Amino acid sequence: MQQRTVLILTLLATFAFGALFTGCSEDPSSPLSNDEASAAASDDDYTIIAESIALELSDSEDGLMVMYNPLPPMDEPGDGDPVNPDEFCRDFSNLRDTTFTHGPFTTTIDVTFYDADGVPSEVYDPESSVRMNRELTMTGGHEDDRREVNVDLESTMDMANILAVDTVRVINDDGVRDESGWMQGRWEEQERTWNAHHEWQSEDVNVHVDHEEYPYPLSGQVHHYTEMEKTISMGNSTRTVTVEVGSTITFDGTEWALVEMDNCDQFYVNLDNGGCHPRHRP
Repeated sequence: MQQRTVLILTLLATFAFGALFTGCSEDPSSPLSNDEASAAASDDDYTIIAESIALELSDSEDGLMVMYNPLPPMDEPGDGDPVNPDEFCRDFSNLRDTTFTHGPFTTTIDVTFYDADGVPSEVYDPESSVRMNRELTMTGGHEDDRREVNVDLESTMDMANILAVDTVRVINDDGVRDESGWMQGRWEEQERTWNAHHEWQSEDVNVHVDHEEYPYPLSGQVHHYTEMEKTISMGNSTRTVTVEVGSTITFDGTEWALVEMDNCDQFYVNLDNGGCHPRHRP
């Protein structure tokens, strides 16, 4: 756990939905290539952003897998609050508007339920509520000796198939994540700072109510966009680069999600630990 915390500290996004920036050298032969800014994403930039997306998906505090729970975990549940968010996989009876803390993050949710005729309600009915809309905001950050990340996140999620007899929820959501951070570079005297803007849109993500038997999304995609400005400093040399990258994340029911970048680079992401591995092109 300590090792993963060091790795994380976004997003991520995060998802997230973690810290969301990991280190890669700009040039394998030198810790700092030049002092010029460039708007074109390099292979290393795509790798960095793929690793950032991996943490945005898998982070246990602010990752997208956590966001797919109707109620993310909280540190100090109040009266009627669940200790385990999985309790809400089948029955949302106690789910309501609330603000709470989890680790270094403060989260606010606003939920509304709808019946088959589209009539809204603040209270869940297991026999008539067919859909839920949840607005969520989250703010906070991670910090250790090597890394500091601050995150502001907003999302709107629509979850269908929420009757008590339903077994597979269908999620469509969109969100925005802004983050800024500092981290120790790969070399001792190297430092990196960055500001990033992430946008995502989940499309028909199917999640089973039995998280023990089916812990990962069964299917669906997430369309992701990242705009990042990063500055790499070493001694008297500084390089600032701004890149914009689009990507699509595909779930298949396993712990591995496929991330395809807009330059056709592909990566496998481990939803359990945020591992990110390039997939060789055919």
